[in-house]
Amino acid sequence: MVKSVFVPRSVDHDTSRKAFWGTKRSVPLRQRPQCWYLFVAIFFFLTLYWRTEFPMSTEIILSPFEHPSMDNAPDIHDICKNISFTSPANPRSKPVWVASFPGSGAEMFRLFVESITGGEPGWSIYDTDHPGNKTCTQIQAATCKTHWPVLLKEPPISQHNLQAYHAKAIVLLRNPSNAFPSRLNHQFEIVNRRGYHTQQAPEKIWNRWIRKHMRNEVRAYQNFVRTWRNVTFPSVALYVPYEGLINPKTGLFWAIQVSNVLRNAGHSVPVDSSDLECLWKRSIFDKPKRKRGTHTYKAGYTPEDHGRLQQMIQELLGDALLNGTGQELHDILQDYASCIANATETRVLFER
Repeated sequence: MVKSVFVPRSVDHDTSRKAFWGTKRSVPLRQRPQCWYLFVAIFFFLTLYWRTEFPMSTEIILSPFEHPSMDNAPDIHDICKNISFTSPANPRSKPVWVASFPGSGAEMFRLFVESITGGEPGWSIYDTDHPGNKTCTQIQAATCKTHWPVLLKEPPISQHNLQAYHAKAIVLLRNPSNAFPSRLNHQFEIVNRRGYHTQQAPEKIWNRWIRKHMRNEVRAYQNFVRTWRNVTFPSVALYVPYEGLINPKTGLFWAIQVSNVLRNAGHSVPVDSSDLECLWKRSIFDKPKRKRGTHTYKAGYTPEDHGRLQQMIQELLGDALLNGTGQELHDILQDYASCIANATETRVLFER
């Protein structure tokens, strides 16, 4: 039995403490409900602070078979009906490599490919050594998505599988000022288990993340463009700007260019451009509009980071001129340079 002890008035106690506990007596902890409330509140705020301060303590990369199910999504061919495709896919058709920097819309592009080929999948390569990771040729994929050399250090194509893939590749590009926050958003979703390519990381987390990773992201983006520009097999047949693909004025043009590459690789694609337009609209144009509804801010950069972006693009433009790279890549990079130079397009943060 616990004895209560009277506290004499002569003892000088903090009056605020006395008012908080509401008693002069020494009461065991288990009999003080205020203690438990305080403990729970402290634990809650510490947990919230930890998740906010260190949301990216572990970067998780999902294998393709770990992606959330899309089974509940409406079948696009229920909307775009009576589509005539070219002759059935050639049994000798080969997967087309689609390279992109993380955060450039590769998943959207993969689903677009599946829709315009009548169901031929676009597969993903994250870790070629993963025991459960089937190759693009094993599942007879139309395209093979890769983020090499950003995520994979070794080239996805080697001498033993050289002839299994199409000799031409597609490179999907995105303005780096938008690709970087998109990459963070996806990582934030995975770590916090919040949706799939739909959520935006809080602005406070973005500011801290880009402050820590800006130099590495710029280096990785520049290396990605340079690496694929110099690859000889598969050589790049088409550079596709994400911005052009989702644009209502230019989207169909880029969709046609993609379908031409797939057709040359032996894959079945829509015969009529109006059919292709319907599939493009449903799988690409409408999707970013839905995603934008969940985004509440425009990711910004400090003036110093803003300058790094401009310098990186200018160096890539210089490379393109020196090496005689095609006009397609040059025009895309020039457009990015103009957008980045516009402070209203890439909002500048002067403080974090």
